[in-house]
Amino acid sequence: MDYKNFKGLIALDAGHSKVSGGACMAKFDPNQTREWTLNDRIARLATPMLEADGYRVMRVDDISGAKNISLANRGRAANEAGADLFFSIHHNAGINGGSGGGIVVYTTKNPNSARKLLQKTLYDLTIKHTGLVGYRSNPLPTQNWAVLNAANKMPCVLGEFGYMDSSTDVPIIITLDFATKCARAIADSVIAVMGSIGQTHPTLSKGALGAYVGKLQSLIGGLSIDESFGPLTEAAVKAYQKKQGLSQDGVVGPKTWAALLNPKTAPTPAPIPAPPAPAGGKTTLRQGDKDFGTGGPVAQLQRFLGGLKVDGAFGPVTKAAVVAYQRKRGLYADGVCGPLTWEALLVPKNAIVAFKPTRTIIYDNTKNRKTTKTIRAETGARYATNAMFFSMSGWFIYDPLKIDGKVVKDDGSKRDGYGWDGGAPAFSNDITRWSNFISSRYPLVKNGVVVTTSYSGVDEDKNRGRTAMGSKADGAVVIYCAADGSVDACTVWLLKERMKIAGCKDAIKFDGGGSSQIEASDGSISAKSSRIVINHLCFWA
Repeated sequence: MDYKNFKGLIALDAGHSKVSGGACMAKFDPNQTREWTLNDRIARLATPMLEADGYRVMRVDDISGAKNISLANRGRAANEAGADLFFSIHHNAGINGGSGGGIVVYTTKNPNSARKLLQKTLYDLTIKHTGLVGYRSNPLPTQNWAVLNAANKMPCVLGEFGYMDSSTDVPIIITLDFATKCARAIADSVIAVMGSIGQTHPTLSKGALGAYVGKLQSLIGGLSIDESFGPLTEAAVKAYQKKQGLSQDGVVGPKTWAALLNPKTAPTPAPIPAPPAPAGGKTTLRQGDKDFGTGGPVAQLQRFLGGLKVDGAFGPVTKAAVVAYQRKRGLYADGVCGPLTWEALLVPKNAIVAFKPTRTIIYDNTKNRKTTKTIRAETGARYATNAMFFSMSGWFIYDPLKIDGKVVKDDGSKRDGYGWDGGAPAFSNDITRWSNFISSRYPLVKNGVVVTTSYSGVDEDKNRGRTAMGSKADGAVVIYCAADGSVDACTVWLLKERMKIAGCKDAIKFDGGGSSQIEASDGSISAKSSRIVINHLCFWA
């Protein structure tokens, strides 16, 4: 997302739910299409139109339609998120089969000029796009509707897009063409009104979330853009306020926004590397999406999140899992898997390092049974990490291993692994070729392609601690290590994708869960566990 050019946050409300509101009159629509279905269709069609124009969209209703969120809570949600405009989408009734009806757009009692502008603009553009005129003597009324009164920090409207008991309206409003035109009217209204009144830029302070925090982080510079106003963002705000001669309270109000948006001199922030882009340009997914066939993006998301039935249908359970993950990573928890959520899933926070080793050893811990911390300190290695799968009760390894020319185990299984003499480890399954060889029965990536084999016995569908080793085409080694219960704990399916995105041509999985642990001399990566493991890989770089 281009945060510096982010134009505003638009709140959309599909009125009512599947369990409330009315339906089209049966004599005009035998399917008796429910009002929420019509409302939701317009909201879904308007969302990509607005996003294409540079706006962020939030839905304040339950997008599954299963829960009837109170009207007041819908307006409050828009307020709390700092939305710039609010649209509540409805369809009317009350003429009992007559031919009247048409478009009606409400706003609050005693509206200010911005609300009047939005009301009139939406009405005019809906008439223009749909041709369904307003039949009422007063098509621009004001009312004390709870949903509008609650959305009291922004221009807000409630649009009634035709009558569900009108012989004129029903054949029109149930069509996709009509819904698309209404959505276009909403999107065009946003462009017109925002161009007139401008963005509100809400006051932000520590704890705030959302796109405006991302815009703040982008404008200040030198920060990771995660849409979460945490301690680092607060410190950067205070430093910026000091530089600008403003009150150093860490709160981004009108004066701080004015300075950020109209800088006197070009900012010179410390450059920060751009995070890796999500692989394959992942599709934005939301509730209601469904894969066609098997192996689609929804099924992939479900595998990555873990603990879900992989059925390719983005339902309320999948949405709840997305919300939980977004909250864990400090993202705006809207249940929509967009670019930031994909990036958080695919790019671990603090669990991966890549380097070209100058020396690599396998530390046999069979007899001494030392901690990872002790082994790293005694060897002087830059990194020391757990390695092979082993039996904690019998204290033996399962896969082929060779250390300094001595074969510790070779059962002829030709497991994939890494071998080396004096140089960098190379991907191989030939234990006889190398002085040192370490292997695993669980390859993750081979020849740049994710291995699709399902692995039983390693909690592949659960978010557990994981340790893996990979190699890049240029000879660099990639180590992934995340402790059990950490923010980077993941499913095996997600581990495979993360290793591929890290640039691995090949990769294997080592022991995980409570065994995952790594120590670094510079503290650049850390995963703690009290478990003693049978062997370690130590690297100098």
